[in-house]
Amino acid sequence: MSRYALITGASSGIGLAIAEALARRGRNLILLARQRDALESIACELTQRFGVEVLFSSCDLSEPLQVSGLLQELELADQQIDLLVNNAGIGSAGAFIRQDWSREQQLLEVNVLALARLCHALGQRMAQQGGGQILNVASVAAFPTGAVDEQLLRQQGLCAEPVGRPAPRVEKRWRKSLGALPRTDPQRLLSQRTDPRGRLETQRTDDVLRGSRTARRQRPG
Repeated sequence: MSRYALITGASSGIGLAIAEALARRGRNLILLARQRDALESIACELTQRFGVEVLFSSCDLSEPLQVSGLLQELELADQQIDLLVNNAGIGSAGAFIRQDWSREQQLLEVNVLALARLCHALGQRMAQQGGGQILNVASVAAFPTGAVDEQLLRQQGLCAEPVGRPAPRVEKRWRKSLGALPRTDPQRLLSQRTDPRGRLETQRTDDVLRGSRTARRQRPG
């Protein structure tokens, strides 16, 4: 049975960079994102460049029924997933009570519930298979308290610059983190969180900056 790494949010940004790094190391991949056309193009490119098998599935992790369907597909498929990379995530900025609730609910579905369901379902399979690794990608936006503004994001290295790939020092940290994942025994799974501090253009960054500017305009005085 072939072994695979499953990556969520793999169509751009950090998820795509991790997919490329793993493909370069000869890992077969299962890529998840909402943009099917982008995934198909990425799968073809990675297969041609690195000679690995790249499967993909279009899935909106904010929709519980789609997550359930995905888990059923993975259960029926003849693939051994021994690495789960939970990279997909969305965010908002500004006063909580001023946010649209539907957006906040999407955030909880993607960042919390879908992540937990994938960890639970695939974690069980990894334990039965004899071990596995789970990598949860975090954001430096979790560290500041109070209002998030563009200056602070730039200081933390989160603010994006128009580049096509991560800065070399950032990609080096990711590769080091991925290379440090140890083998685990059947009764123990490894869960690792990474928060690479460097500049990389992502939709998440755009959302945070857009929300931050809106929050400043709404601020009284």
